[in-house]
Formats: sequence, C-alpha cells, structure tokens
Amino acid sequence: MGSIKSTAIKKMVEDLLKADVSMFTGDFAANKAKIETIKPLLPKKARNALAGYITRRMASTNERREKPVATDGQAD
Repeated sequence: MGSIKSTAIKKMVEDLLKADVSMFTGDFAANKAKIETIKPLLPKKARNALAGYITRRMASTNERREKPVATDGQAD
C-alpha cells in the first residue's frame, strides 16, 4: 500500500504532464532521469516522489486504454 502524495507533488506532476505527456513513460528510472534534467535542483526524495507518482499515473492511463470495452453489457 502506497503513501498519500502531498498536494505540492500532485501539482508539480500535473504541470509536468500538461507540458508534455509524451515525455514520460511507465518506467521509473527513465522518468527519474527526465525529471533530473528538467528540475536539477530538487532533492533526491522529491525527484523520487515525482517519478513514482508519474510512473503510477502513466501505468493507470495505459491500463485504461488497453482495457476492452464489453459490448454485451458484461465485463470479463
């Protein structure tokens, strides 16, 4: 079970995703490296929190896209 992210982390993630959502993926290490190039003065703990939250958001949006829509009214 994960921890609840602060409002500041959520706001920064929203701003980063609004800027360019295609820049981020479902890979934590890649997201962390991209955040480090965008915001190099952030502490390590903040970078990890941002990368983790972005990774979770990207994974959940990918799951929603890949989930098939039931046409007969029943879900699988």
